[in-house]
Amino acid sequence: MAVDLSDAVIDLESARSAARDAILSALDARPGRKALVMDPSFAPTLTSLCTMSELTEHGVDGLYQLEGGSVETECDEIVFMVKPRVALMAALNETVRGVILDNELDRAEHREQHGDDPALWDPRSETYNPDVPPPPRVPNMTVCFAPASTDACEGELRRLGVHDLLIRRECAVDLVPLEPDVFVADCDEAWRDLTLEGDVSCVKQCARALHALQRRCGWATVVKGKGTAAKEIAEAMERMRREAFASDPALNPSLFPGNGHASDYDSSSESDENDDPNDDPNDDDDKGRERDRRGRRFRPAHPGVEDPAPPPAPAIDVLLIIDRDVDPVTPLCTQLTYEGFVDEAVGIVNGAVEVTGDDGSSTRVRLNSNDALFRELRDLNFGRACDALKEKTSSMQREYETIKGGKVQDQTVGEIGGFVKKLGEKQGLELHSNLAKRCLETTRGGAGASADDNSAFMRGLEVERMCVEGRDLDKILEHLRNLVHTSGDDPRRAARLLALASLTHGGIPAAKLEPVRLDMLRAYGSRILTVFGAMEQCGWLATREDKSAHARAFPAIRKPLALVVDDVDDHDPSDVAYAFSHSGYAPASCRLIHHALAGSFRLIDDVLRALPGPHFEYTQGFDPNDGSPAVTAVDARVFQRRRERAVGTAGGLGLDQHNPNPKPPRRGPGRRPTCVVFFVGGVTRAEISCLRFMSSDKMRMGVDFVVGATSVCGGFDLVEQVMGPDVAAYFPSLDRGGSTRVGGGAAASGRGAATKGDAAGDESGDNVEDAPASSAFDAFVASFPKWM
Repeated sequence: MAVDLSDAVIDLESARSAARDAILSALDARPGRKALVMDPSFAPTLTSLCTMSELTEHGVDGLYQLEGGSVETECDEIVFMVKPRVALMAALNETVRGVILDNELDRAEHREQHGDDPALWDPRSETYNPDVPPPPRVPNMTVCFAPASTDACEGELRRLGVHDLLIRRECAVDLVPLEPDVFVADCDEAWRDLTLEGDVSCVKQCARALHALQRRCGWATVVKGKGTAAKEIAEAMERMRREAFASDPALNPSLFPGNGHASDYDSSSESDENDDPNDDPNDDDDKGRERDRRGRRFRPAHPGVEDPAPPPAPAIDVLLIIDRDVDPVTPLCTQLTYEGFVDEAVGIVNGAVEVTGDDGSSTRVRLNSNDALFRELRDLNFGRACDALKEKTSSMQREYETIKGGKVQDQTVGEIGGFVKKLGEKQGLELHSNLAKRCLETTRGGAGASADDNSAFMRGLEVERMCVEGRDLDKILEHLRNLVHTSGDDPRRAARLLALASLTHGGIPAAKLEPVRLDMLRAYGSRILTVFGAMEQCGWLATREDKSAHARAFPAIRKPLALVVDDVDDHDPSDVAYAFSHSGYAPASCRLIHHALAGSFRLIDDVLRALPGPHFEYTQGFDPNDGSPAVTAVDARVFQRRRERAVGTAGGLGLDQHNPNPKPPRRGPGRRPTCVVFFVGGVTRAEISCLRFMSSDKMRMGVDFVVGATSVCGGFDLVEQVMGPDVAAYFPSLDRGGSTRVGGGAAASGRGAATKGDAAGDESGDNVEDAPASSAFDAFVASFPKWM
């Protein structure tokens, strides 16, 4: 089931519909029944946008995964849907040639059986034999690049010799909503492409996504950003805006009320300072003019022609773009929100977690806001989430015992029905209780672990605290060397800690770094040298003597941004540091966002200059003379006034006698201002939770946040990007402790979305299921974990 977007503060539903329509239109462009071959990394996106019934209605006969080899299908059309990645072109080439080779073998077999006389299967021939089928023909093969092709991919197809064998199309899936307040531009490896590969194709893709979002929601009044890629995206976005206005006159603001600035379309009830109160509405000079909704007069751009209706007020007040490269420390720290820690301990892949049933079968369960319990728990500190689960478990057990212990004739239908209804509403309790139990086992070293093993996790958090505070480097390196000796042949955890130590301490002295390198070389083999080289290239590993920008950044901003907080109350937090409560670390990205919305970047210029990449801020406006797009000096006065009003409402100010606790609407007039924060290179689940917390009344910011990113990632995801696919494949897969067992029976595993299957199967489009529910009271209660 697609996630419900009805509560979104901006119109993400239309963005999802546009992405779905782009996919279905690409399928409709090829006639008849067709086989759909998906890039494995694009399959989750496709199946989150389209159901299997929709794909079937648009001609899809079977689903396949692009992994080389041929495609066994009788369809005359084969459609490949891939992301524009050069690495995929080899598998595409192999599959295309496999289909052609299979066709040649089938034709050879046809000749052996029926000869090679075309007259035998030509109905117009006198020798036509209806029992002789025509020889099989090569299917038409179309490759759809989502969202667009690149010169690098086109060049690689030419080099491989299959460019002219393929029909090439583009499938404009610019952005994919994941939650009512989260969307992605679907560039999973954007961080690696930008920092290690020098591939800037994701810049255009991100700019297209943000441009498309603003076309639907209105042009953001203020644009701010930090980082090299962020500036390139802003520049590309502005070029697209100018091109759009040049090609589509209907977008020209001279057709609409006001002087062309986005702030003129503010839906608030403020009076316009430029209005003259002495203006006579019956003035002869104003004949033929109309008034906008705020009473201002304007002249139609085309006299005698009915102009388009005024656009709605822009739903985005501030667009803030941040490079992941500006804050690499946050993803390297252990996330301690519920959702973040489930990702750390169990692993969330494409928004789903793998669980194992009592019968040993495994399936994937979606974790999104459709699950009411997960929506309640996801942003809490993990310890508070465990307490909440215990309270809900105990409450339901007590109600169950009351129902079971009493006589049926003494109980009303309402009492029994109320419990059954409540049981249905809490269908995810079993899943989340077991997920929490699995995470707790990870912190304790697992079943049968020794006392020393049980304390390893806590020692790791203590070392993280030392890192973010910039102290005890010798103890950190000693812990790192012990980790190398005990982590088997998987270097991911050691590489993550090494990078964290280097980034937070201004580099590591060469004399102390060399023994660590040697230990890792002996433990993991020569391929770890490639990892060292990549870490140095992206700034994750440096010696004190290097004086690199990345090495100097974190120590320089630690105190000015108050990145370490003492006495964090994770049960009743007042600061975003609750998401990393054991280390007391407040994400640098969130601190930057806070300052960016509190005033001009000029107020923290020294801090911004200490971080890599340029920073910028401007008003995304229009020329008052001809209505053409123009970039002007930043003017956030309207935004600040609306933000202050929202803070006053949240704080109990401005109350009226009819509504003592007013809350601004999610959309439309009187809403709180909205800030879209876009992370280039990925955003962590903990950061999303922090931004949700920052939008709460407790932080008194008066802003609703919508988070965009190239991907939702964690520390291990970035470590694997540093390693690269070839090196990462050489080492064993990251051991997060195995799949999570869920009692009460397992759902059928179903058909994988990226494997060959019947297109008339699972309505959801893949084998990812919603949180399971127990059908019997006894089985449900018996499945509860034993909380200690």
